[in-house]
Amino acid sequence: MSRWQVFEQDFPFVVQSFRKVRKGVYRVKTTTYGTLCVKLLDGPTEHVYHVVDILLHLRDRGFAKSPRLFSSRRGEWVFRNHQKYYLVTPWISGRQPNFQRFVEWRDAIQTLAQFHQSAEQFQSPCIPAEKIRYHDIFQKIESAEKILCKLEAKPSIDFSLDGLRSILLKAVEQVEHPEILTAIEQEQQMGAFIHGDYNYPNLVFQTTGSLQLIDFDNTSMQNRMIDLAHLLHRSATWDAQRMIEAIKIYQQIRPISNYDRRFLFTLLHIPYPLVRWYFMQKRHVSHRPAPLLSSQTAVYYSEKLEKELL
Repeated sequence: MSRWQVFEQDFPFVVQSFRKVRKGVYRVKTTTYGTLCVKLLDGPTEHVYHVVDILLHLRDRGFAKSPRLFSSRRGEWVFRNHQKYYLVTPWISGRQPNFQRFVEWRDAIQTLAQFHQSAEQFQSPCIPAEKIRYHDIFQKIESAEKILCKLEAKPSIDFSLDGLRSILLKAVEQVEHPEILTAIEQEQQMGAFIHGDYNYPNLVFQTTGSLQLIDFDNTSMQNRMIDLAHLLHRSATWDAQRMIEAIKIYQQIRPISNYDRRFLFTLLHIPYPLVRWYFMQKRHVSHRPAPLLSSQTAVYYSEKLEKELL
């Protein structure tokens, strides 16, 4: 029996056609429910059901911009075949947003703030231990420090890392502040979680003009400022003014506490763009230059963010 015959037995769909779009993602046309997305979830069983619980939580909290799960005839939220797990959701048609267009950049920030409003009070008896990462900020700083030291020790490096070193030192200084631990404790008490990879590849700009958030594989229990910092690092690298404008848009929907402001300030001083570039170079998948900044720009960057956040 083929995978799709099993699928039709488990779900109330009659399949007209199916097509592999990319690894682990299938576009399935049905006669009754339109076009569906059947997506493979890799990893242990408990990680799969963690994603399911997150999506159901968002649905129950009224967040309409995440995928809606279909359940099987037996009331299960996953499709299992050959010891693999798949989620079944509507197919979301559209394109990636263009962050060079202010309206689409603004919509992405607003959508993140709306998502974060719902990404709390999460309760589950079986959150995988690997998904509880509230203290990861310390590991992020340590990892960045090791990478910077490796690059500084390479005689073949022909560019200055002084600017990156200065902002990392600011992060090291800030992470010792008592407000950092308070920010972590508050998010733990709130049962907060993050998307884990909030950026344009995981946003779909629909023809209706609305954004949909997809791919929750990396969701985990962390401070929500990590999502915002990730988006700013990826799409406004070292551009303090654009970051500040984005933070203001975010706060119009979801105000940031003083503790989280310091937490965000610290995250934005971890040279994530360099960390990402380093690992992409190791995998031989990037030919872009290292995302550097001069010592002068580093001072300007840090002063602008300090004035806004602290």
